[in-house]
Amino acid sequence: MLIRKVLRDLRNNGVHFLSIFIMTFFAMLISAGFDTQFAEYGVAGTKYLEETNFKDMDIQGDYFDNGQIASLMEMEEVKSVNGLVHATGKTKLDKERLLAISYINGNDISKMKLISGEPYTNGAKGVWVEERFATPMGIKVGDILNIDTEGISFQEVVKGIVYYPEYMYYVPNDTYPEPEYGTHGFVVMDICEAPYTSIKYDQLIVDLKAVKGQELTLTDEEKQYMLAMKQKIIDKLDNRKVIVKTKTEGDIYDEFAGSTESSDALSTSFTTLFLLIAVLGIVTTMTRLTNNQRIQIGTMKALGFSDRKIMIHYLSYSTIIIFFGAICGTIVGKYTLGAYLIDVDVYYYQHPYTTPHLTTKSLVMPFIAVIIGAITTFVCTRKTLLERAAEILKPEPPKNNSKGYLEKSRIWNRLGFAIRWNVRDVVNNKLRTAMSIMGIAVTSMLLFTAVGFYELLSGQSLWMFEDLINTNYKILFADDTEYGIVEDYALEYAGQMIQSTTVTVYSDTTENVRPLIVADEGNIYRFQDMNLEYFQLPENGVVVTSRLKDTYNVEVGDTLRWKMPGEDREYSAKIVAFCRQATDQGLIMSRTAWENALGEFRPNIVYTNMTVPANLKDKDGIVAVNDRDMLIQSAESAQEIGYTISIIVSVIAIVLGTVVLYNLGVLSYIEKVREIATMKVLGFQSMNIRFILMQQNLTVTGLGAIIGVPLGYLSLTAMLDEFLLDDSDLIMDLSLLPFVVAIIGTFLVSVLINIVVTAKINEINMVEALKGVE
Repeated sequence: MLIRKVLRDLRNNGVHFLSIFIMTFFAMLISAGFDTQFAEYGVAGTKYLEETNFKDMDIQGDYFDNGQIASLMEMEEVKSVNGLVHATGKTKLDKERLLAISYINGNDISKMKLISGEPYTNGAKGVWVEERFATPMGIKVGDILNIDTEGISFQEVVKGIVYYPEYMYYVPNDTYPEPEYGTHGFVVMDICEAPYTSIKYDQLIVDLKAVKGQELTLTDEEKQYMLAMKQKIIDKLDNRKVIVKTKTEGDIYDEFAGSTESSDALSTSFTTLFLLIAVLGIVTTMTRLTNNQRIQIGTMKALGFSDRKIMIHYLSYSTIIIFFGAICGTIVGKYTLGAYLIDVDVYYYQHPYTTPHLTTKSLVMPFIAVIIGAITTFVCTRKTLLERAAEILKPEPPKNNSKGYLEKSRIWNRLGFAIRWNVRDVVNNKLRTAMSIMGIAVTSMLLFTAVGFYELLSGQSLWMFEDLINTNYKILFADDTEYGIVEDYALEYAGQMIQSTTVTVYSDTTENVRPLIVADEGNIYRFQDMNLEYFQLPENGVVVTSRLKDTYNVEVGDTLRWKMPGEDREYSAKIVAFCRQATDQGLIMSRTAWENALGEFRPNIVYTNMTVPANLKDKDGIVAVNDRDMLIQSAESAQEIGYTISIIVSVIAIVLGTVVLYNLGVLSYIEKVREIATMKVLGFQSMNIRFILMQQNLTVTGLGAIIGVPLGYLSLTAMLDEFLLDDSDLIMDLSLLPFVVAIIGTFLVSVLINIVVTAKINEINMVEALKGVE
């Protein structure tokens, strides 16, 4: 009997329970979607790094030999050291394809993950090829691969198809603004296959005995231990030229691991929001249901049903709906949002575990949602359900609503009927009105956040390549290109010379690898202070970008120290100013200031506004020539995941606003149906009644929209903090668009819902509606 009653009540109150289902569905969809991404790049990513024993330390900045490897192996803390030599090359397949080449002397650190073929052994002949290159190119184990590198051509037998964590993210050369996996590839060979008369490694990777963790399993103590090992390694090598980085300081590892933290924050925020709205829906729906069924509850008590059985009966409404909503949302989220987020990540990063799957969190979340729903139902219905049968069978006494200040004021009698009716309706239904304002405020907040986020992201590339670097072409030179050659091109194309390199920056509390920009005289690369006013770089001292300022917690007058790759001396300078940069968060100096600090100006970039011929990139010493469109495209592509998040938030706002406002609108209409019928009997036309209801709707919508805008600004600021990494910055300068979209969009959703709901006025059966008043 009670099961049939549950099904009947669910059907009769379908709109309200549907909104709870939809909110729960979207909460679990978002939770499962981001959890799927976390499972790939958190759990599976950690598994991949552990299986391959990803390096703990990375040493570059000079050339190394086997003697230095042996010296490091003498250290008690070091478990193993591998040497690598990097080169670029090409192979002729369907057409000429670029190759990134690594020659290695061992494979016990950052090991290749074998997909097919035979494993690598020291001294082995042959080549191991990237899986994401081999598959589209039709390369198989046993094939012969022709390789051209550094003017030498040779053939190698393909021994295996692999993933290699040293190439988790890579581009074959600087002409590529982002990876195009499948069109270029990496290959790995033993050092004995290197076409050199003497071996000099350009990179050493180190495995430490005391560090076992990777990504999720890496402890804070292990991070501090690696930082402490940096100086010990430098002292052991007795070479001040080298740049030593821990794996957490590597950009690729940091972004790979950091993406899971931002995803988890977004998942928690939106899941909590939707569950909160579902809880509010339960409060209104179940409170109304139990109040309307007082006679039925009293009858069941009189017939001998225990309080416990009746309580379980009413708890089943929300738990059934939430359970099915949670299960459906989890399944759909895994294969829609989760699969999409994985596709976006796979576009940039390589590892073999990319099949969508869930963690224990997604298996537990539906039960947590059910428990939340059951507790909410119990709290909001227990007063009615625990009354004695004799009390509950009595008609519920009418609410004794005393007059408020407005009704006692002189102005009250001057107000029109519509205003007075709406004011009394709001006062008599405070909870429903508060929920309406909250639903509208959340809709407005999310619309503001989504549009503002999209606008700020799209403005970053324009800020970078209009306000800061106003160039038509960027000519990139090899690091060893002579100064005179770069200067000749700068004079020929009326360009500005820039030296861009990475340095290890030291302060009293921390150290990190950061960009160093040294700018020659010119007006193409410009600089803005913290107030976004243009200024000339000073002739002494160093300028620090805003994000680095926050990281190092430094002020003007403090001294920073840094070391250049390949040099054993340490530079230092006082901070003379701070500036804002879209990217390249690091140190900036004028050429004069750099030379005053005894630095040698070695430019490797020329920015110019003159037309550069396409064949210039084929000249000796020139690595790439990128026009303005390529530069902007590269900056835009880096923001793709941000644009996706903006679209997701917009959809969430519209869905949430529509469901919540429609649910509350229908609830409001049902509660007012007797009053509306009475007004129709008294001669009010349907259009007049709809206008009265619209007045209340517009007032509540306006209040909610106004509250939502400042909340949206706070939400946008929090989202930017989660999304932006240490190497980028945005100007928090919003146009009127987010404000207009948040307010107009919210009004549009609210008004359309109100029009749909109030259309039911024409369908009221006044005899049925007024029968209950007898």
